[in-house]
Amino acid sequence: MRKFPDHYIAENGLFFPSQDRTTADFAYTDGEAFETRIEGVIASARDRSLFSSEISAGIWDWRSACHLSPVRANILRPLQEVCRRRVLELGAGCGIITRYLGELGGSVVALEGSARRAGVTRLRTADLENVSVVCDRIEDFDAREKFDVVTMIGVLQYARLYSNCEGRAELALLRNATRQLDEDGILVIAIQNPLGLKYFAGFAEPNVGTPYYGIEGRYSPKTIVRLGLREITSLLEEAGLNNHVALLPLPDYHMPTTILSGKGALPTPLFSGKALLAQAVGRDRARPDWSVPAFSLERAWDAVYENGLATELANAWIIVASRNARTLSFLQETPHFAWHYSVERHPAYATAKCFTRQGDRITVNSEYLTGHAKPAVPITHTCENSTYLLGRLWWSQLVEILNTPGWSVRDLGAWAKRWLDALCEQAGFDQLGTFPLTTGCPGSLFDLTPMNCTETPEGRLAFFDREWEVESSLPFHYLAIRGIFGSLVNIASCAPPTPGTSLNILPLTQAILLQQGCDIRDEHLRHYLEHEFRVQNWVIKGTDGTPTEHWISAIKEARLIVRLPQQVTQAPPCVRNPPLRQFMKKILNHSRRLFGAT
Repeated sequence: MRKFPDHYIAENGLFFPSQDRTTADFAYTDGEAFETRIEGVIASARDRSLFSSEISAGIWDWRSACHLSPVRANILRPLQEVCRRRVLELGAGCGIITRYLGELGGSVVALEGSARRAGVTRLRTADLENVSVVCDRIEDFDAREKFDVVTMIGVLQYARLYSNCEGRAELALLRNATRQLDEDGILVIAIQNPLGLKYFAGFAEPNVGTPYYGIEGRYSPKTIVRLGLREITSLLEEAGLNNHVALLPLPDYHMPTTILSGKGALPTPLFSGKALLAQAVGRDRARPDWSVPAFSLERAWDAVYENGLATELANAWIIVASRNARTLSFLQETPHFAWHYSVERHPAYATAKCFTRQGDRITVNSEYLTGHAKPAVPITHTCENSTYLLGRLWWSQLVEILNTPGWSVRDLGAWAKRWLDALCEQAGFDQLGTFPLTTGCPGSLFDLTPMNCTETPEGRLAFFDREWEVESSLPFHYLAIRGIFGSLVNIASCAPPTPGTSLNILPLTQAILLQQGCDIRDEHLRHYLEHEFRVQNWVIKGTDGTPTEHWISAIKEARLIVRLPQQVTQAPPCVRNPPLRQFMKKILNHSRRLFGAT
């Protein structure tokens, strides 16, 4: 084991072991071509900050987003105050989280076993003098000065494959991580749950590509390993960290947009964590487009949450552990139920929302994450505190309808009518059909979608989260299409509908609105496509733009994913036939006696 910095030498901005200046045989890689491309995106960017638009523009798929998107750093945002101190990052990868930690201003040491990836991390943080990047193995590293925070984000599962630890490799890495901690320090682990709900629904084990691999416990000493919550906490206690708290990153730890606290993961009349769990399903970028779940994850989360099982069946955890209880009091006694981050937009619009209990109600405290100037585009963004609106998310009713076998356009039309009536009321209009669809509405109605609509305990529909206002009037048909299309496209899967029902979302949106007397024609769709692209450009890039063919095709080709009809699996005839079953049993018992089987 080498002492840092005594046994290391600086070379090209990196610290290497001074004895051999190498970390031989460290085999982990995302692939040479992939890492070369990541390095190229960062090297060519003049702005290498977390919110660099140059770097974000280089994202080409989900894997690259994990290395380049500011969403990745959300995993540590609830812990940002403690992360402003002395931090050791174990497994820095290509430096996306290192960049975030460095910008917080603390003293950061980033450890990465791959020289190639350590070099990319140094490239990403070259302008941050408070960040030191070390190329070495976790099991060989030991710092002279202890740390307030040690992080292992997506690291522990690789202990058996890529460390030189013998026996219980994951325990050995945890013990070394604990050794680096100050007496009152915290260890932060982010890892997927092998018993996560989506894996019960048939999604493949992420590193193996085989469904039910983790659920069946098929990990071995020569594979990656994921551990259930009890297994991890037992290991932590063996490592000397007897106190631990689990947070739930949604939809997963790779690209979390929402994080539930322990309080937020438990059912309470003050807060609906199940709505956040359900909405996160359709936002899971790790979900293959071709993979169809065995059941509705959105509906399942409802039952899981109400029975207090959200933490046990979470797809991933952020586990914060310490030697003593007082260190974790800021999490155990927190009034916060959840954090929600919106960062995939122009940096001036990046926001954090914190759901906090104040007495007998929940307040939503909002703040900007950067001090960037707002771009000169015709849309206004508001970041204000508000009171949490109790009730049932109106989109949840859509989830229920679409997951009832035999659903029809008529069913969806009845759901849409109540929202459309509430939208008309906000616009000051009479009932649908009494005014032209081209009638202009205030730009302040832009955010009044079913995703931002709650049915209150009194039975009325009320809107929340009205953060955007377009600085011009909007035709009613645009708001109607936007609200229904956006609600449908966020559904992860549905039950089989009535035969003949369109699964293409845009025609289905037209059919739903036609049920309410809104004849959406081609010119209305063209306006929607053009204006929606422009608005998205204002929000994300801070510039104007015209729709690309690729974007138009993606919208036009969007479809609902239909699950196969659920059937009870039938046993073979010999099992279903009692006399034959008894005969087969006699043969089996005879064979056991003959061959000495017990």
